[in-house]
Amino acid sequence: EDESFINPIQLSIFSHRFTSIAEQMGRLLEKTSVSINIKERLDYLCAIFSPIGGLVANAPYIPCHLGAMSFAVA
Repeated sequence: EDESFINPIQLSIFSHRFTSIAEQMGRLLEKTSVSINIKERLDYLCAIFSPIGGLVANAPYIPCHLGAMSFAVA
């Protein structure tokens, strides 16, 4: 099988799975946090990155944090 071929169905499935994981991370952070910024303002971002710092998926919280996130994990 050609390894350069990307199956669009599998791509969609994994994209939704990773996004769901990031959203679950956010819900858990909100539920367990004591910070007002997190609990009330929802001022956070949860994302999954590749080993080299590339964005895989993010939850739709505060997207302005995305610019700095790749530097924080790389």
